[in-house]
Amino acid sequence: MSPQPAAQGGLRKLFLVSIVLLTTLTAVVGIDPVAAADDDINPPIESVLCQQPGEITVRLYRLFFGRVPDGAGLEYWSDIFSQTQDPFAIARWMSEGPEYQSLWAEVSDEEFVEGLLYQNLLSRRPDEAGFNYWVSFLKETPTVPAISREEMAVYWVTQPELTRKHPVTQPAPCSLLDDVVAIPGGRAVEFDYLTTDLTASSHRCRVVSINANWVHRDGPVPFSEHIGFASIDGTPLPSRNNVGDDNSRGILGSRRIGQGGEVSEFSAKFADDVGYINILSNLVQKDNSMLQLHANFWDENPGTPWYDPTKWDGKEEGWDWAVGGISMVVDGDYNVETAGQDHTFNTTRHSFVAFKAPSTVMLGSTTSMTAHEMVQWLDAQGYKDIMKMDGGGSVEFNEAGTATVAGTTRPLPVWLGVGC
Repeated sequence: MSPQPAAQGGLRKLFLVSIVLLTTLTAVVGIDPVAAADDDINPPIESVLCQQPGEITVRLYRLFFGRVPDGAGLEYWSDIFSQTQDPFAIARWMSEGPEYQSLWAEVSDEEFVEGLLYQNLLSRRPDEAGFNYWVSFLKETPTVPAISREEMAVYWVTQPELTRKHPVTQPAPCSLLDDVVAIPGGRAVEFDYLTTDLTASSHRCRVVSINANWVHRDGPVPFSEHIGFASIDGTPLPSRNNVGDDNSRGILGSRRIGQGGEVSEFSAKFADDVGYINILSNLVQKDNSMLQLHANFWDENPGTPWYDPTKWDGKEEGWDWAVGGISMVVDGDYNVETAGQDHTFNTTRHSFVAFKAPSTVMLGSTTSMTAHEMVQWLDAQGYKDIMKMDGGGSVEFNEAGTATVAGTTRPLPVWLGVGC
């Protein structure tokens, strides 16, 4: 919700007067763009979202409460800002909360200006001229309506001196947004797994993410029946009941060394006579965990289940995170079980993840490029491990929480990305 018209007029006057008087009334206004000494600068805090939303939230917390937000508060208000794009609404809703009400609801305009602007943000006593200047904007006159305290708060937290004294840094993965590029029939971002965290979450990641929601766990253990596995923070996720879905799914995830992650690569390769077996590619090790890609098969004959206890007994533990998809290529070999399926290789609109040794990962989504064309293009770029996540128009490729390809209707989305 936006400020009322009368208040907006007052705010416009505030901006106009401040711009006109910027050079001549620096001392009077009490905010000097270059006045802050280095030792007055607060340690920077990392924002949750890329660009302005996190900065607005952090500085409003410092203004209203004299502290930085905790992680939950920062994410909550930054999410609201990303939805509304209205800093005035955020300031007003914050001011309606119990913490603000207990501190500032009953104070005078003079106490408000001294406490918030000078004590919380500038960390100094007010000078008389500057103090009177700011208080005057909160007082209604016969010709000029007063502006609200929330409007004044938003103006304060965007001033050069205050942004310098209260720096807000961007999450490291935010720089990846500059690297999102067009690929033939889609979009993608490429990064180094050893220096950028790739994780899965049950909500959209805040920087870059794709929909990775082929999740089925209909059997008694994660690796039984229909994909069988997705894990977030070490906890297997429940799945929708879809026992009739295609069995030739796969698993991508990070598993802790010593808790299943040390599983050696299987010697079996994709071939017409392979039968139903799990083929594994250990991609790269990071922080005592192994990034792994599986291509899962199991015999449709109940007498010879694919789940082989000699290989997998106890090995379903130890995942930091895992997502389910269709393993298209593992260690350079095509998945022949799905290569001949039109509904797998000839469809469009897929999110995908691909790996290139020694540690490069690409996240992307296709639009007009078929899965077969996607695999051919990725192979030409040197990617030898490829998994697609979904198709049929149910794909999202998120940048800073905004979907830029398509939406998903799956009942249990799992998001794979960076900056989660």
